[in-house]
Amino acid sequence: MMNQELLRQIHEIRNGGGGNSLPFYLRIRKTLEELILSGALPDGYRLPPDRELSEMLGTTHITLGKALNELRNQGLLGRSRALGTFVKAPATEPETIPGEKNKLVALVFDQTTQSTFQSGLFISLHHYLQKAGLEILFLSSNASPSTQFEQLQGILNKPNCCGCIVWSILGAGQVRTLMQMKPADFPLIFLDKYYEEAAHDAVVYNSFAAGQEIGRHFLRRGWKKFIFLVRRETLEYSSIRDRLNGLKRIVAENNLNPDAVEVVSYGDINEINPQDFAEKCRSAALISGYITEAKSILSYLQAAGCNLESIKAHGTFNTDHKTAFPHDVLEYDFQVDDLAEKAVTLLLSRLNGDRSGWKLLAAKGKLIQKTHNPLMIQQEYIH
Repeated sequence: MMNQELLRQIHEIRNGGGGNSLPFYLRIRKTLEELILSGALPDGYRLPPDRELSEMLGTTHITLGKALNELRNQGLLGRSRALGTFVKAPATEPETIPGEKNKLVALVFDQTTQSTFQSGLFISLHHYLQKAGLEILFLSSNASPSTQFEQLQGILNKPNCCGCIVWSILGAGQVRTLMQMKPADFPLIFLDKYYEEAAHDAVVYNSFAAGQEIGRHFLRRGWKKFIFLVRRETLEYSSIRDRLNGLKRIVAENNLNPDAVEVVSYGDINEINPQDFAEKCRSAALISGYITEAKSILSYLQAAGCNLESIKAHGTFNTDHKTAFPHDVLEYDFQVDDLAEKAVTLLLSRLNGDRSGWKLLAAKGKLIQKTHNPLMIQQEYIH
């Protein structure tokens, strides 16, 4: 039997409601999202078949499919051959969390490795939270956006802690859903990424300035071409986009053509032809989007028998001061302590009643020239 509220909203959308200024598929998605989060469409409710629903809405199955796909990616809809498309309402009862609610802060990391609890970021966050008289409830998302989304849903539905700081691996739609669920007085601070479509608090590294600084350094030394190396899956991250856009901005300010920056993205490093790539590096400054890319390409080129001396100029972005390279590398050194301090300060401000607009704060950084030496790594702080 058709849900009466769904019928009413379908009629409203078809007759111009649901946000006239939005594209039609966004009006559909926004309406269904609100119906699910409000409980008007209960968990397990089966939507009409796609063809029937698209006819009711007066649109194509392609437009409808785009809206439904985004809701599936947000975890609000499921699909199976037996049931078709059905509602997956957020859970209402989270697991019981031990500890005093007013002193406990959920700290959600993307994943846990052997060095997680010895990392500069974890140690700094622990220090500033402990200094404020707060304790940590640590959660790992095991590198899974859907796991992290479910963890945060559980925290927000019935908070058993006073706030949350998360190293985000979520998509924009998931963040938008979480912000609609979030209690007004519950601080939720995203680290490393921000999402333009969703109003939220975030503390990030100043990646745009970092891209500009690395580009400016190499331009002063006569380089006119750049290769920006990045894993394809990270291109959607705001932090990576900002690094690339900062580089592009400084190139444009120096009156170079946009094609002076070539983006080389890969899913698997084997997609790159090692000889061709090494040859490109003879006439272009290599900028690795993150330390992972820098390590991957060097190991790959070495295994393929390429001479690393073909890389005449190499810049990257790093928070790991112990990383050594077999050649000179310019690093933009992000300051994890500043990131942690700003995140905890913002959290405390919200806990103390600050209801001002959403804040986007940027942590400091500096350029470091790392010069390879067989006996030691020499570091020169440029500024």
